[in-house]
Amino acid sequence: MMRGLAVLAAAASLAFGAMPANAQSVPCDRDCLIQVADHYLHALVDDKPAEADISATARYTENGQQLDIGDGIWATAQKLGTYRIVVPDTARQEVGIAAQVIESGRRVLIGTRLAVLRGKITEIEQIV
Repeated sequence: MMRGLAVLAAAASLAFGAMPANAQSVPCDRDCLIQVADHYLHALVDDKPAEADISATARYTENGQQLDIGDGIWATAQKLGTYRIVVPDTARQEVGIAAQVIESGRRVLIGTRLAVLRGKITEIEQIV
């Protein structure tokens, strides 16, 4: 009887759009982490932080200084260069990025670490 009620409750929650508790903790796989990194880089050079998968409570540091998301290189990056290495770490739910960005007409390298929780960026550490 109890098992039947549990199945019914799970079916009802799915029918009304609620996610099962275990689905909320599903980690981001390799492809997911690569996609998060790609969205982040494009949002960075387009100066559109809202287009990246960034949590509302995310912490951002650039060259060791805590900044608001959208400040720093977000305001000066113009486009992505051709050089990019993306290293997803599914065990730690992080992705490392080494990429070339065009800033004020010059090529610069950025090193970035993104911490990810449920597909959203929760920490950004960046060296320009």
